[in-house]
Amino acid sequence: MGGVVVTQTLGERIKKFRISRNMTQADLAKGLFDRSYISQIESGVVVPPLSTLKVLSERLHVPLGEIVDADHSEKAALVRHGHKLRSEGKKAGGPDQLYLAWELFMEGQAANSDLLGAARDFLSIETGTERALYVLQRSALRLIQSENIGTDDLTLLIQLGNAYFTLSRFLDALAVYETVLEFNPEPATRLRALGNMGSTLYLLNRHEQAFELYTTALELAEQTNNVEMMARCHHGLGIVARALGDLERAHHHTVISAMFYQGIDEMRGFGAKQNLGVILREQEKYSVAEPYLNECLEAYRSRGHFALAASVLEELARLQLARGLAQEALSLCHDGIDYIFRTDDVKQLVRLLYLKATILCVLENSQEAGKSERMAEFLAKALRITVVK
Repeated sequence: MGGVVVTQTLGERIKKFRISRNMTQADLAKGLFDRSYISQIESGVVVPPLSTLKVLSERLHVPLGEIVDADHSEKAALVRHGHKLRSEGKKAGGPDQLYLAWELFMEGQAANSDLLGAARDFLSIETGTERALYVLQRSALRLIQSENIGTDDLTLLIQLGNAYFTLSRFLDALAVYETVLEFNPEPATRLRALGNMGSTLYLLNRHEQAFELYTTALELAEQTNNVEMMARCHHGLGIVARALGDLERAHHHTVISAMFYQGIDEMRGFGAKQNLGVILREQEKYSVAEPYLNECLEAYRSRGHFALAASVLEELARLQLARGLAQEALSLCHDGIDYIFRTDDVKQLVRLLYLKATILCVLENSQEAGKSERMAEFLAKALRITVVK
């Protein structure tokens, strides 16, 4: 009996237990699931999460270990089935299978190598979801409680910090990066953590600290001859120096970053050139700034990066407004808004609407300016967006 059950799939075992208890699919689903969901589980169309398997095991009055495997030891059964699902998920590129494998390893108290391996497999396919964040958080907690943490493990912690950063949870991101540094990582990992901390501190408006972090990271990058991180650190130093009002130093670092990015990271290179155009505009060197911005606009537009193109159009509009060419600035602003409608970057839309209101005031069209500003304020408030006008 045991050997036969082991060969059965998860869905087949659930079906077997359901039939042995004279239950229909509707009976098993009653009050919680749709009958068709049970049908999909039994036919192998979907792989349910562990929480669902626990509910089904309770309704079937069968230990969870027997649902996932026929082993008499429940934890051993969970881990063994986790290995099977992990192997199947890696072959098929199935995030649901890999997620359940990770859940089973957690429940079965599998070795860290198995748990973290399943987490990395899953995160290589699925990122940016609530489920991915959950995997990162729980795996990171297991890691921190461990005594032996390797470079790959710290990389997973950095992934968690980056996930928090993307969600604008900057204090959480900062705490994770600081935790990485506490483990005295090897230079490449330390550099990543320091660089990410610099970016986080900048967005927390802790500009002096951000400058210090980037400076420390740059020294380490130079010592280890890490050209990519040298480019990133100069880029960050340029952004922070501009925020501190030191345009000369901002120009210096941004020129160097653009030079380093050549042949290494094309898109970051355009980002550096865009920043250089902004710095030159603020230095009132309009004729020098404009070619950099136009180069970036064409690059983003040709690659379909419409939100980035809209951000450049905003800067070009500000440049024309500074020249006293308000009508040209308004046209560029409208072009930027048109691009934004091809994206979901509401924050950039709010920035453009505020800029449009400013331009319309210059053109003495106060009625339309008011409409634009009210729309920007409505969007900012509804989506809890903070934008510097």
